[in-house]
Amino acid sequence: MTRNHKEITMKNDMSDLRRFFRNRFERLVTYNDADGSRAGDGSAIGLRELCETLAADDEKFPRYYDQDLRRLCGHEAGTWFRSERTYGDVARLVNRVLDAHSIGNTRPSGFWVSEVLDCGTLIDGMRRPDLASNGRLSNAQH
Repeated sequence: MTRNHKEITMKNDMSDLRRFFRNRFERLVTYNDADGSRAGDGSAIGLRELCETLAADDEKFPRYYDQDLRRLCGHEAGTWFRSERTYGDVARLVNRVLDAHSIGNTRPSGFWVSEVLDCGTLIDGMRRPDLASNGRLSNAQH
């Protein structure tokens, strides 16, 4: 396989992963479907796995989803729209929402969008909110 062919294959793989992510993101926002199993795109990859895979993706996220992001971010939607955002930004936000769901909350509490988008490292952005808020995980441990 030539180098050019490998690059094209990698680009296609990322395009597929982004498409799967968008499909599952829509299901999360529209139907509160946290795993995306009924996305209808033929892929078995879960939303959380996609979030982890795309957390550092710097490709711009389509503006088409602005209304969905407004719903996802709730009272902090203004934070989202301050600058151009990426798939990585959305993946980290969705991951935080999935963490909240896993402990029985409908969404994270506090200024969670600001925390995720203004984080200093990917670890900070992916950190589980239940651990961060109750003192078991402090910034000094990073």
